[in-house]
Amino acid sequence: MPNTSEHWLPSGMPEALSVPNQGKPPISLGVYLSLLASKLQQLVNQDQRAARRAMEMSQESAPDLWEIAEQTAPNQWGQALVASDQLHSLLPQPWSGQTIPEPDPPASLEQVLESLA
Repeated sequence: MPNTSEHWLPSGMPEALSVPNQGKPPISLGVYLSLLASKLQQLVNQDQRAARRAMEMSQESAPDLWEIAEQTAPNQWGQALVASDQLHSLLPQPWSGQTIPEPDPPASLEQVLESLA
């Protein structure tokens, strides 16, 4: 059975960075960042060791992600990733986006990190 949940995706961003649509679109930048931080933290919490390995492998291509893994407690990685320069460089100016069907299968943490690298 296909998944019919809607997600919100900022314009021009990789599908891995979509978040569950909360309420009537469009959602504000602040709400998007909060939902994305929560999504990322859930992915980190599923397997912190794998999350650390994935973030540490990005030392050359995305040093900010490596730095987060080295200098931030794992329970704060979701928020730290959302605050990273890598993510903010991808955000559309002016803020815009659209609803999309929920990705099936959902993005893994590695896919999200690749989107940021």
